[in-house]
Amino acid sequence: MHARRHLAALLLLATAATPASAQLAFFAKQANMRAELVVAGNPPVDGRTLVLGVRVKLANGWKTYWRSPGENGLPSEFDFSKSENLRNVTLSWPAPQRLQLKGGGETIGYADEVVFPVRAEIVDPTKPTKVSLHLNLYGCENLCVKEEFNLAAEVAPYTSNIDAQALLVQWQNRVPRETGPVRVTSVQFKDDGKPRLEIEAIADEPFAAPDVFVEGSPEIVATAPVMTKKDDRTTTFTVGIEDASGKDVPLADRQWTVTLVDGDRSIEAKAGKDTKLAVR
Repeated sequence: MHARRHLAALLLLATAATPASAQLAFFAKQANMRAELVVAGNPPVDGRTLVLGVRVKLANGWKTYWRSPGENGLPSEFDFSKSENLRNVTLSWPAPQRLQLKGGGETIGYADEVVFPVRAEIVDPTKPTKVSLHLNLYGCENLCVKEEFNLAAEVAPYTSNIDAQALLVQWQNRVPRETGPVRVTSVQFKDDGKPRLEIEAIADEPFAAPDVFVEGSPEIVATAPVMTKKDDRTTTFTVGIEDASGKDVPLADRQWTVTLVDGDRSIEAKAGKDTKLAVR
């Protein structure tokens, strides 16, 4: 069985065996993973935009997952559908890390703490807004678990919280951008019996400890990159890939999302078959 499907099956069994009262809490009884809403508000300068975040705190050794965590993990699920006076909710994923799991294996995600920035449109800025989030949070240490949170906040019209704003700016700056001090310049698919992507990237300052995470549509599994440095500013990353979707779509014809992370620098690039990307 595919590793992610196996993990999903185990989590389903664990959830079925857990009383509902243990799952639906502001802070779940599993003290190793905690979640809360952080609301910056909707200041009068732009009263229709609500800025908030979902803050997750993890105990030492615990990890939670990125949107594409690889074979060992499941992405958390965010449902704002029961909110009132709110629409067009957009959640962003900060740049992840490659993390080692106890007992072997690795995943892609976050340790210690992560804040997922959220922006949404307020329907009527003169009325209070009720934010309601149902969060399915997945995480692992020795044991992989699923925790459910029902989080809520009521936001008065034209309010702001300076401390929350500062925290959300900090984490918004960790969300990969389309352009910046590092850039992906080309993504090429190659297959001589070993299907792979060759990704070329440049940096304004020399790379320090870069990593590359590849997503495919339809879904793929990607290896950690092998780096070949051309010079201090230019590096080629070779990433092995294989199908994880079961769909009859050749790997060569898939769409790719490449996330390059190097310390506090990160970039996200989208590409199709043998796309030559513009250098910005």
